[in-house]
Amino acid sequence: MGYGNCGLKANHCIVIRILPTFKETFLQSVVEEGYSRDDVYNIDETGVNRKALPRKPLASKRECTAPGFRVSGERVTAMVSANALPLLVIGKSKKPCSFKNVSCLPTLYKAQTSVWMNSALFSEWYSKDSYFQPQETL
Repeated sequence: MGYGNCGLKANHCIVIRILPTFKETFLQSVVEEGYSRDDVYNIDETGVNRKALPRKPLASKRECTAPGFRVSGERVTAMVSANALPLLVIGKSKKPCSFKNVSCLPTLYKAQTSVWMNSALFSEWYSKDSYFQPQETL
């Protein structure tokens, strides 16, 4: 059928029929509390293994089963927001070789040995948006 019957949602115990009700109730409470709908953010984190061989269809059986085959651990994490915050990319190296001749990036890049988001990185990223800083009103 449609998007509402997606197997992923069913696998994660998401009850499709209550989503429209939740959305309206949530947005109504946002407005009642004096916030704008522009104040609602959807943020998610995703990981990318940038040197891993694809399993299908580009990698042959021999490549994945060759003696000593191991999936590369070179991973980066990206934090994406659906409301005006800049993209945050977290890598392992403080100065990656791939940034050697790059003077400025259109994203924020931070180094973290585990390559995962933590509260310090999240707070720093979140505070980059001047909208969230205290402002004086006249």
